[in-house]
Amino acid sequence: MERVISGEMYNMKLALFLIFISVFSFALIFFFEDKPYLFSTEQKQISIQTTVDPSLEQSQPSYLIMNFSTMNELNWNAPESEWQSEIKPKVVNELQDMISKLSRGNTQTKLGWSTLNEYMNIPADTPSTTSAYVVKIKRIFEISEELELPVFIPLNGFQWWDEQPELYNWWDNDGTKTPASFFARQDNPEEFKQRFIAGYDPNNRKNVDWKSWSEPMTWNYRNWGSGEFILAPPPNIARGSAYRKVLEARYSAIMDQMRFSLSELEQKNKQHLFLGFSIGTELSLNASTTPKDEFEPYGYRALLDSGLNSNSNQQSIQNMRTEVLHEYIESLARISARKGFDSNYIHAHVWGEEDPKSKKYAPYAQAACSPYVIPSVSIYGNEKNPMSSKQWSSALQTCNTPNWSIVETSISADTATQELSNLFSSKTPPRIIVLYNWSEHQDPSQQQAIANYVQKNHIEKCQPPILISRNDFLTHNPDSLFITLPPSATSTATLTISKGFSTNAPIQTYPLAQTTTVSLPQGMYSWYITAPTCDNTRTSWSQPRLITVPLTFSNQRN
Repeated sequence: MERVISGEMYNMKLALFLIFISVFSFALIFFFEDKPYLFSTEQKQISIQTTVDPSLEQSQPSYLIMNFSTMNELNWNAPESEWQSEIKPKVVNELQDMISKLSRGNTQTKLGWSTLNEYMNIPADTPSTTSAYVVKIKRIFEISEELELPVFIPLNGFQWWDEQPELYNWWDNDGTKTPASFFARQDNPEEFKQRFIAGYDPNNRKNVDWKSWSEPMTWNYRNWGSGEFILAPPPNIARGSAYRKVLEARYSAIMDQMRFSLSELEQKNKQHLFLGFSIGTELSLNASTTPKDEFEPYGYRALLDSGLNSNSNQQSIQNMRTEVLHEYIESLARISARKGFDSNYIHAHVWGEEDPKSKKYAPYAQAACSPYVIPSVSIYGNEKNPMSSKQWSSALQTCNTPNWSIVETSISADTATQELSNLFSSKTPPRIIVLYNWSEHQDPSQQQAIANYVQKNHIEKCQPPILISRNDFLTHNPDSLFITLPPSATSTATLTISKGFSTNAPIQTYPLAQTTTVSLPQGMYSWYITAPTCDNTRTSWSQPRLITVPLTFSNQRN
């Protein structure tokens, strides 16, 4: 099967095609600039085909997801016989135990599950259908369907990548400059150490984060209350790094398998069992370069690669930190869109609780503002009122979207009932809340609070309209744009067209109630639909799509 391997090739062909279209068009214009009669001045007429679907008005449930961290330690890539006889029963037993204690919920609030896919924390390989991180996706879908239990999949290609020393080891050519505790923490310390030494390359300094304008990081420290430990330095997530190339190849392979597995569910009318996935886990440019676990903003290698330097002012530095994360998020989200995923499946998980007065602060929450994704965050310090986080509440206003999620949080035993109520209490509550972890929610009062909440009937909240743009992600020279709207949006929805990939600089907007055609000159455009929510406080977006309008020629001389 070549389906997964072809994903990266598809991305390359798409990029080459777009480059060819642009270069060829500009070359023609330059060569024939004194012969305008050769080109048609007519614009491309594109019709708008709108379908109304009453089912899009149906109330959508909220989901309370329980994450299982211990499952991540299992061998999801075991041979099929071992998977069926040993590994899978362990997963199924844990999930059935959760269901028996919490119930499945009701039509308003449903229970689901998740387990991390740390796809960069696996030794170097050529992405394929047999790659461990791809096989895990297939088997997660297998279990979700078997148990009829909705699943959410956190894709963590950012926090953990110890298993990639050939990308990050820039400082140690013989294993003597690295603490023994780092090797001891790995599954096979001696084998890993040999790979670590073999991976040494001074040029790897460009693949890791830097703690100053001139000094690459060697370590990232963590302390979760049980003593410090060290892990590989944070990656340089800027476009063009070797880390990004490996990550995008693996991510693309995962998207191929995920889309294939979702298509199988759709054929059985079971697509409700897949709730989506997250890009990153607490994305930021923060790190701890000392055992103090200070977790402050860095990202200087990414800033250098983005055009800043030691003379840049603090405001420019902070703005660029946001832009670096935003580019990372949108690049991965566009890969997902090309594979056929709507933005309602894609959650951008940023780290964004700190407020501006904190030393840990950088404006990361705003990086999740994109029509390609659902902005998502961890909430640990604001359980009593998630919107008390000034950074996050401000970012949601900036994003101007009713769709958001809390993809990592926990509830305490003594105030579990109140915390759950508050987590879902905003005017437009999160559609998904993920609790970390099942092993930390074993207190009977926690479990009773969860069971009560998912079985209780709640006051209906404002449901944002679902807007669907049905063309392929990229359509060359289209005759029509195909749109599906709920009845409530037929008089309020707007078509927006922007130049190029950007959705930030609209050049035309068209009220769909009054529009049957649009006219566009040669070029490449992004297009999407917007409509106000039922309370008119936020705006819903469809997944952006791309169209190209080629040059045309005229047979007449003026």
